[in-house]
Amino acid sequence: MPLDLAQVRAGMRHPEQRVNVAALQDEREARAFQEPEPWAMAFSDRADALDIFYCFRLLLGRLPNREEWPGHVLRVGEALDQVVASYAGSLEFSRRGLQDAPSLGRAALARLPGFSIYTEADDAAVGRYVRDDDYEADVTAVFRAVLRPGAHVLDLGANIGYFTMLSASLVGPLGSVIAVEPNPSNARLIEASRRANGYGTVTVAQVAAGLSPGLLALHRSHSNGTTSAAPDEASALLAAETVGCVRAETLVPAGRRIDLIKVDVEGAEYLALGGCSRLIRRDRPRIVTEFSPSLMPGISGISGPDYLRWLQGLGYRLRLVEPDGSLRDADPNAIMAEHARRGTDHLDLLAEPLADPLRSAAAWLRRALPVLAAITLLLSQAACAPRGCRNPYVLDYLDQTDRTADLRHVGLVRDAVGSVPGPTADAASCSIWERVRGPSGTVVLRAQHYSVLAISNGWKLGGVGR
Repeated sequence: MPLDLAQVRAGMRHPEQRVNVAALQDEREARAFQEPEPWAMAFSDRADALDIFYCFRLLLGRLPNREEWPGHVLRVGEALDQVVASYAGSLEFSRRGLQDAPSLGRAALARLPGFSIYTEADDAAVGRYVRDDDYEADVTAVFRAVLRPGAHVLDLGANIGYFTMLSASLVGPLGSVIAVEPNPSNARLIEASRRANGYGTVTVAQVAAGLSPGLLALHRSHSNGTTSAAPDEASALLAAETVGCVRAETLVPAGRRIDLIKVDVEGAEYLALGGCSRLIRRDRPRIVTEFSPSLMPGISGISGPDYLRWLQGLGYRLRLVEPDGSLRDADPNAIMAEHARRGTDHLDLLAEPLADPLRSAAAWLRRALPVLAAITLLLSQAACAPRGCRNPYVLDYLDQTDRTADLRHVGLVRDAVGSVPGPTADAASCSIWERVRGPSGTVVLRAQHYSVLAISNGWKLGGVGR
């Protein structure tokens, strides 16, 4: 017969009531059976007997004894936060050392295809799956598909460094990886793995990625964790574990182009990518992002759909990473529907930059400019031949301001091509290939022909050739 939860709660309110552990455990099972969706249950900010029982079980690591229970159960009806704080602040909880020992196991080097990585033996959240080579196979497939030798990667929320090491193995010595991880235990593991693999192009930054520089509070449990704004009260701030926060784009050396950003920061993805806004506009990297719509409002201050639309507004198309590692184009509505259908806490997405006609045209011009310059040079020299030019050459002026306004008064042009006028070369013509900076700052090419007059010790520019 189902357990009457109301009767159990009512009975536990009396100080003389003996603790009935079996009844409490049966109630837990009854709750799970009768209410299979915990997120649909009503939440009360007042403590009941079960709350106090689980403070013993979870915080103190034991069951209440018969003698102490009557006094503890008197707290039923008090504010839940006050009840939990009293147990979390107790000497008994402090002696368990859970806050002082975020990593309780020992590190060991696991050898995976292509690289090695250090993991903690008691890390059941990430390390266990990494050691078994069974960690996020879908996202791993995406990395293997898009990364090429020589690519440069920015890993935001590197955790213990699985994707950092995978990236380094794929981009090789000509590429690079910057791993950004606020958890000091994780950062030490990444650095140890970097050294074990001999990856000199991997850089580890033990900081959080955010919108602006500052100080955050770090909350960690083994390899996972989150950051939040540092507490306002001095006592809470002094008791908190803190970590520095930076705009991640400031960690990228000048002149380095980032090809891929991976961001997995437990709901803070909008803030982390916001700190890379200039880099994203400049380099247009691919972005592999974890998408946790339930966490984003409380951490990033943005809803899941708005985050997706923000990525689209940056000029990206969104692709859903399927369980087999394949990719499927999806808009925000389809992604939210898929999240509801899968019933998981997150999805993984690949954001790819859309083609930019102006950017593509500029890139084409940069590639074509040397070829156009060479053609211009050949044509200008060829144009001298019909005029009987004995000594054609080209002067390359870097800027219009580097020369006088009137080229006829430049003066002597000494041995432009290592020769002097011959006895019959009293006059010739030359082509001057000018790079002129216009009013808008744009550099344009202009070829001009000038007459060249022979004098005793070299050449002198005359008027514009006909």
